[in-house]
Amino acid sequence: METLFVSGILKADFDDLVAVLPQYNLVYFDTHLALSEQLFTQLPAACIVHPKSEQPEGSAFIKYLRASSIEGLQKMPVAAIFHEEDNLEKFALQVGANLCVCYPFNETKLLPQIEQLLQASTSKQIQLADFTYLEEISGGDEEFKKEMIATFLRTTKENTDILTNHYQQQQWEEMGKVAHKAKSAYAFLGIGSMQLAATIIEKSCFGEVDPQKIGALLKEIQHKNILLFAEMEAMNT
Repeated sequence: METLFVSGILKADFDDLVAVLPQYNLVYFDTHLALSEQLFTQLPAACIVHPKSEQPEGSAFIKYLRASSIEGLQKMPVAAIFHEEDNLEKFALQVGANLCVCYPFNETKLLPQIEQLLQASTSKQIQLADFTYLEEISGGDEEFKKEMIATFLRTTKENTDILTNHYQQQQWEEMGKVAHKAKSAYAFLGIGSMQLAATIIEKSCFGEVDPQKIGALLKEIQHKNILLFAEMEAMNT
């Protein structure tokens, strides 16, 4: 029986989903963060998430997968699930979803959709940053935007170097504090996928420390930095 992870929807909606998909093992998570953490111990056949819902948004989770350095995550089939009136289909596909599923569930339509999802595989690269907030606060001032991006790139590199040093020294509390600071910087420029990674690092450093998981997340941030820096430097030219 194929296992599918589901997050970002109401428990009642999840129960409805289980009722029309009895041939699959559906596992419910309260948040996208909880689902993301579970991926370190178990890879499902696919994930079904709401592309927005709670923070961090499902779009951040999808981007986290699509920009991953780990092939098993990068190519993870993902379905976006939402109410039809939400008008999220175009948005969900832009951030890398393989399939869009709308309420109310139609069993005749849903079964072949899920079968299609399980056959999907993608390495599609998407834009990591969302400059909406930066555009708003800049008021169209291009020099201000360039200065903010340059500052962000510099501090992000510094934070990543410090995170790496703390990891090598196994200084978990110090690493957690830097991850918290980095998380806020990522949030400022709408880089939800990296905010998600930093959030898990922070939580892990202040909770039950798992050096292997923390190391994997640090590698993800280092990998995403390369993609992000290329995006932002292109915008800053």
